[in-house]
Amino acid sequence: MKQGEIGGSHMKWQVQEHVGGGWTNTWTEVIDGKAEPVPLVFDTEQDANDSLDDLLAEVKEAVSKGEMDATYNREDYRIVPVNQGRKA
Repeated sequence: MKQGEIGGSHMKWQVQEHVGGGWTNTWTEVIDGKAEPVPLVFDTEQDANDSLDDLLAEVKEAVSKGEMDATYNREDYRIVPVNQGRKA
């Protein structure tokens, strides 16, 4: 099995947030102009971590400017692999 695969399937990564007693992917994106957003996934674990780092830095800056009341806690987030089906 190659790196980046789970059981022969291509692996992607997502940022999950601890919400209401459980973990869920609350990050979404709109693809190809479709009306409904889809869960955001990343090609690498590093990409997911970088995106989370960017969000936390932006929130910290907004708090320092008085645009938000409180920062987000990194402990409320986790990066997990997701199975995206078999590679073609």
